[in-house]
Amino acid sequence: MNRRRVFKLLAMGRITAAEAERLMAAWQASRENGWILLGCAGVAVMAFVNTGAAPMVQHLVHALRVTGWMHGV
Repeated sequence: MNRRRVFKLLAMGRITAAEAERLMAAWQASRENGWILLGCAGVAVMAFVNTGAAPMVQHLVHALRVTGWMHGV
C-alpha cells in the first residue's frame, strides 16, 4: 500500500486517522527493511566474489557483535 492510497482511504472515511498512522508506520518500516536487506546482500556478494571486501566484512561483523546488534552469529 502506498501513501496516496492510505490518504485516499482516510479522506473517504474508510479508515480512521489512527489506522492511517499505523499503515504509514508499517509501510515505512518495510521500506527500511528492504534497503537493509539490499545492503546486506551487496556486502555478501562482494565478500563472496573476494573483491578485497572480506576483511571489511569481518570487521563489520565483529563490530556488530560487540555492540550487541548480532546475537548468536
